[in-house]
Amino acid sequence: MKTFQITGICTLFLILFTTSCNETPEPVESDPFFDKLHEGEATKEELDSLMEAHGMQTNYLVKVPKDHFEIIFPVSKKYVEKETEKQLIDGEEITTYEYKANMQGKEDENLAYQLTYNYVGQKTEKELKRLFDDQREYWLSAANAKLEYEYVKDLNGVPGRELYLSIDDSNLKTSNRMYYDKGVFYRLVVVTPEGNLFNKSIKAFLDSFKITDGK
Repeated sequence: MKTFQITGICTLFLILFTTSCNETPEPVESDPFFDKLHEGEATKEELDSLMEAHGMQTNYLVKVPKDHFEIIFPVSKKYVEKETEKQLIDGEEITTYEYKANMQGKEDENLAYQLTYNYVGQKTEKELKRLFDDQREYWLSAANAKLEYEYVKDLNGVPGRELYLSIDDSNLKTSNRMYYDKGVFYRLVVVTPEGNLFNKSIKAFLDSFKITDGK
């Protein structure tokens, strides 16, 4: 068996011009973007771009129509990396796609956010159970972790599971979810320090995952 490894945001800009009461202010050339902002016509993309430029962006939407999903990372775009890895497993080349944000040393409630997925083909109910079981065992073995809880999770009819792991010899915990839909196997992981399991960013990240129709 093979085991495989951003809501509107309102931004208020207050510009103070201090001039002497005896001075006549020089005319200031209008900026088209600020004109649109003032009129309430700036697009979300324009706002996100401006916020990103000033280090104020707090969410980043990853949307991949061809792979039928979207997810919101509760961090700035600059922290989110994309990687593609090819592995030879049982003589077959498997491509794994990954989006991740390493937040160690950053001002964030959690240490890392990760989404990985790959194509595994159609599965029977029995094969799907084994896929989920094998992934759980891989996580436990790779991290030398202890399973705290596991339960079946359904995402609008899409089968999945949710797990909570304690990593041995450390104060780290992981919140994990996995889903299978139309031949694609998705895995979500948040790594957090002990005692911080229920912070809002974990739920925001995991709950933002959606299966889409490819548009």
